[in-house]
Amino acid sequence: MKKYQYKIILASILVMHTLYASNGLDYLNSIRIQSGLPAFTENSALNTSAQNHNNYMQLNDILTHDENRSNSGYTGDYAYLRAISAGYLHGHVSENLSHGTDTVELSIDSLMSAIYHRFAFLDFRQDEIGMADNGAFYTYNMGNSVLSGLCESGVYSGGLSVSPCADSSKLIEASEYNNRYDAIRESSSDIVVWPSIKKGNIPPVFYEESPDPLPFNSVSGYPVSAEFNVASFATAPTVTSFTLKDGNGVSKTLINHAVYGSVMNENSDPNSQFSSYQHAIFPKNRLEWGSKYIATLEYDVDGDSRTKNWCFTTESLKSQVDKFYRITDTIDITAVSGRTYALYVVPTYTHDIISSVSYTYNTNTPELSFIDGNTIQVKLTGAVGRYSIFRMGTKIVTMTIASSDTASIPKDESCDDSDGDGVKDEDDAFPFDDSESVDTDGDGIGNNADIDDDNDGITDSVELANGLNPLNKADADADFDSDGFSNALELSVGSAISNVNDHPIWVPITLGDMMTIIPFYDK
Repeated sequence: MKKYQYKIILASILVMHTLYASNGLDYLNSIRIQSGLPAFTENSALNTSAQNHNNYMQLNDILTHDENRSNSGYTGDYAYLRAISAGYLHGHVSENLSHGTDTVELSIDSLMSAIYHRFAFLDFRQDEIGMADNGAFYTYNMGNSVLSGLCESGVYSGGLSVSPCADSSKLIEASEYNNRYDAIRESSSDIVVWPSIKKGNIPPVFYEESPDPLPFNSVSGYPVSAEFNVASFATAPTVTSFTLKDGNGVSKTLINHAVYGSVMNENSDPNSQFSSYQHAIFPKNRLEWGSKYIATLEYDVDGDSRTKNWCFTTESLKSQVDKFYRITDTIDITAVSGRTYALYVVPTYTHDIISSVSYTYNTNTPELSFIDGNTIQVKLTGAVGRYSIFRMGTKIVTMTIASSDTASIPKDESCDDSDGDGVKDEDDAFPFDDSESVDTDGDGIGNNADIDDDNDGITDSVELANGLNPLNKADADADFDSDGFSNALELSVGSAISNVNDHPIWVPITLGDMMTIIPFYDK
């Protein structure tokens, strides 16, 4: 029987086939709000500057932050000049760009996976935005509304001034500028982390960014970041540890940055983009699809050690395929005709990306598409025994139609139980400590570590030895043997709480000029 051979090419390693809301601003604002930042408001001048630059990139078929005045569609060399040209009142403007995704939501996702562009979207100082897309290029211009207000009115009565405004005649008192420019920070969280707490649908992988934070890696796990709020910390806290574990508590290996260890910061950032308040970790290997991860950030503030734990989950394949295979080597697998599968080819080295797939077959024509640069979606149809052979980088996979398969159901873990101790977070007094879940007396010490769970003054071991309930504070005041003495009192002097004839005797004792009554144990 004749075999047919075809090849498909990966058009963009950032392709992720996921359904999102149709409004890009709403989607981006959901990310901001989940992170503890105020939502962006739409600004017409920034919209215009973003659209102008989008037109420039489309006309010249180039992805760039800088424009050349000799090219078609030129409106300004840099983002801040293009914004001012469009009527924006000052030049404190940042810009994010992307290319090669099908929707604005996927564009935002790709930029959030890129650490420098992520920090731009999660900037404490920016609160207004203009956006433009034409289905190929996406432009995001971000600015500060507080500064816009200052530039509109001009606030100056003498003394030291600054002139950040497009209209250079508008002066602003330096003190007013300093006080109000960072006003947005005051309404933001102390620490902004991403992925945020209990965030789901996170891509499991990071590929490339320009500038490149990982020049020796083309594929790695999705980065986890934390930025401290200057409004909350006068000096940058010292990060002592930043780690990531999977849902089973296994630590993920992180990429090291020369002598600086596994945390990227202002010292280890190869492009000098990080501030002293920004930190990130990059898992060495891709994260798994549909899986739960727990990040732990330990830091020091003026000698005070603090810890922040949070959980997030990666995107599940369940909305795209029926089952999946995790491919680590050349392999023969089976498929049920008409069933959709994901073939996730686990990278074996730092540049292991599938740029194309070639295949031969004697089934009906395979239906094939990329999910990302290491995962393809495939469906075979035909008679039992027919097969297709796929060549993906260094891996060869033979897929034979059969009546059953050995593929896995896509995982879809959640953060309902962040520490994986079997107790849902809503019922867990310590949702990020798998050794504790209950705190009966509310003293901040879990029952497993607390020697007096009900805080009745009788240790748990003594209560258990005497038939009392260590979780019932009322036991201490009860009188089991009805001898007129509480259980707590009898136990404190060694009396038996179940023997009416075994009890303390109150004896008056004179101490100097004072008289007190103490229990005296007498049998």
